[in-house]
Amino acid sequence: MLGQSEHPRRDTNDFLDRPCFAVRYFSAEECLQIRELSASLSTTEAGITDKTIQAHDIRHSTIRWMTPSTSCQWIYQKLWSAEYNCRQLLDLDISQFQVSPPSTDTQSYGSTIIPAPMLDITSYCCHINLYLDGFFMNALSVLDTLAHEIYILYESRRMPSRIYISTAKQMLRNDHSSSALGILLDNELNKPWFIEFEPFRHCTTHESLIRHNDIVYSFDPVLDRYKLSRRIKLPDNPQIKPFAYDRNRLVTEYLPSIFRRIHRLITEAYRKALRDIQANGNLLPVPAT
Repeated sequence: MLGQSEHPRRDTNDFLDRPCFAVRYFSAEECLQIRELSASLSTTEAGITDKTIQAHDIRHSTIRWMTPSTSCQWIYQKLWSAEYNCRQLLDLDISQFQVSPPSTDTQSYGSTIIPAPMLDITSYCCHINLYLDGFFMNALSVLDTLAHEIYILYESRRMPSRIYISTAKQMLRNDHSSSALGILLDNELNKPWFIEFEPFRHCTTHESLIRHNDIVYSFDPVLDRYKLSRRIKLPDNPQIKPFAYDRNRLVTEYLPSIFRRIHRLITEAYRKALRDIQANGNLLPVPAT
């Protein structure tokens, strides 16, 4: 695994509590409340094509599609994709990229001559960046997709040409000043974790975060395998060159931390939205104030 040379292999369920815990948002009671609310609405009232709430595993108090539109399915997909890329990266082991050397390339240990294994460091580096790109792109896309859902659930006096989580936050501030969801987004998206996380998505759009010289490794002749000599770090701010690493931001710790925060934010956002809907007499979209 990434960083395995210093730490034993850990079960990724240490931070992902369930096989795909992105589906576990509401209690069974809340599921039924949303389903009843959805059933009471007509298509013309909310301006939404699909008003079916698909509840799954109610016996486990879980729900997969949480709100009356297909956007929630996209949110689930992007959460799943972010989780998948995070797991793949944590399971990545540099020894998986050992390749058989030519028969003429050998090393001698005492009286024994054995082929010296080679390392495809380029492929290893490419795989790291592949999963980093997939994680950061999907992790922020979760929130931008949530923004589209917000514009469905809340009346807006002006519809922007492009919708992001920042535009949804501003819309709630302007048109729904007392919204519980708006207060949540104002608070959470101004915290250091989000301000520091956002540039990584923009960086992965145009460049790679990990370079060959960021990977320090050695060969263990006893185990006959390569291992990392130093755990791989992310830059403090990927938009500032040259990269600095004073924050000691380890890849294997930062990605799970961000995933947990994104998941908690999505979970709480739907709870706050449900509270706003109920506070406004179960009207959809929630009227602007």
